[in-house]
This record gives sequence, C-alpha cells and structure tokens, in this order.
Amino acid sequence: MQEKLDEIRRSVQEQLLAAGDSAQVEQIRVSVLGRKGELTALLKGMGKLSPEERPVVGQQVNALRQEIEAALAAKEAELQEKEKQARLEKEALDVSIPGKPVKVGNVHPLSSTLEKIITIFTGLGFSVVEGPEVELDHYNFELLNLPKNHPARDAQDTFYIDDNIVLRTHTSPVQARIMTTRKPPIRIVCPGRAYRVDEADATHSPVFQQIEGLVIDEGISMSDLKGTLDAFAARWARTERAWQFIAIHEDIEEISAALREAQEALELEDTTAAALACSRLPAAVEAVLQKEVPSPGNIF
Repeated sequence: MQEKLDEIRRSVQEQLLAAGDSAQVEQIRVSVLGRKGELTALLKGMGKLSPEERPVVGQQVNALRQEIEAALAAKEAELQEKEKQARLEKEALDVSIPGKPVKVGNVHPLSSTLEKIITIFTGLGFSVVEGPEVELDHYNFELLNLPKNHPARDAQDTFYIDDNIVLRTHTSPVQARIMTTRKPPIRIVCPGRAYRVDEADATHSPVFQQIEGLVIDEGISMSDLKGTLDAFAARWARTERAWQFIAIHEDIEEISAALREAQEALELEDTTAAALACSRLPAAVEAVLQKEVPSPGNIF
C-alpha cells in the first residue's frame, strides 16, 4: 500500500511540474481526488484490509490527500500570479508618458483674425501699441480735432461715463497718446475693442474690434500707404496680384488722395502719373457737388 501511495505522490509531483495553466491543475485534481480518482479508489478499497491495517492506511491516505491538496493550491496560486503578470504586461500603461492634451474650446474667430492682422503688420516692421478702453474725452475727441459740437460726440453714438470719460469709440486715442509721448519716426498699429451706441444686427455691434495704423517719418508719401496696404493684402490673401484702391466711404477722400498723388508725382517730375491722378478729380468733385457740401472744418 505504501508503494502505491508513493507512486501517486510522484505522479502528482511530475504532473504539477509540467502543468502550464489552471485547467491542467484541475485535471490533476480530478484524476487523483475526484470520485473516480486514484486516491479515492484507495479509500474505497480499505474495506478489504484487516482491522489492524485500516487505521494505519487510512491515516496515510488522508495525509497524502492533504499533501496533494496543498500542492494543488500552491500550484494554482503560482499559475494565477503568472497569468496576472502576463496580463499586466500585455495591458501595461506607461504613466510616465505625457497624456494627450485635452482641447478645451477654440480661439474665437475675431481673436484669430486680429492676431493674423497683427502678425502681418509686425512682419512689415510695425510695433503693436495698446491703450485704455475707458478713455478721456481729451484723447478720444479733442486731440482728434473733434470739437464739442461735432456730431460724432452725440450721446446717441457714444457711451459716456461722465462729461470727461467715455468708452473709446475707436482706437485713434492710442495714436494721440503716442504722438504726445514719442518723437518720430513712428510706425505703429493700434488694435483693440471700440464701443458705440449701435443696435446689434448683422453689420453692427455696440462693441467691435478695430485696428489702425500710423506712420510718421520724413519722406513718407501716399505711395508708402499704398505699398503697405498692397503688401498686407497680398499676405492676407496669400497671392500676388494687382490691387485697385477705391475710396468707398467719402468722395472727399478720393479728392484728397488724387490731389496728394498728383503733388507727389509733380515733385518727381512724373507728368504722366500726375495727369492720371488729376483725371480722377472731375468725377469726384461732381459726386461731392451733388451732395450737401460739408463745413470746411470737417473736410480733411
């Protein structure tokens, strides 16, 4: 009987060493400890033993059973740990790698457009200057040659905080501040918000973005203005093409531009260019005469 028990012990040990997963361990348990297992068969055969042998053999069988159950449990725990480690390695997450950034919202179209405009002008050599949005009347109107009786100062067009403080109606006050604190040469753009009493619709808003440019230096002419605008338009549209400049706000502006171009052309003794500039004057003057003639203080 002892030889049979030793044989079962050796067989279980060999099978456990070769077992590679939990399913094989379960097969070993069933083949040894199951209802039809080898050790169970020995217990069932104890009835054939003499009364003196039964206690001894029963004790040996139970001891082997406990030994096999412990070995099976140890092997099962070992395999489960290996399976766990294999699963963790397969599903490993390297927490030291920076995570993907979470995109929160987008840049507002007005902000991105203004940033693009600023980038183009800084590339052309302009500096960016900003000023207060709550502005003094002195800078917003008076230094811009807008007297107390000027229509632009009407309460229906301007947000007044008191008689001397307003929400700026344009970014021109920034130019006024720069001209009173800096000496030429000056080459700046002034971006920012402006405020006017307008009903919100498709083309109007009580708050809007504006950008103005200012260049003060010797030898600056209308050709510099046109060249700057041409360079800006080309970079904005990302194309090289010929641009036509047309005054769309006031016919007076067209007269003023034509006169300045003619003057500059004559200074350069370019009679052809001067004649071309002057050829635009009759139509512009006629357009002005068909309207109410503004007061001299509001023409230029």
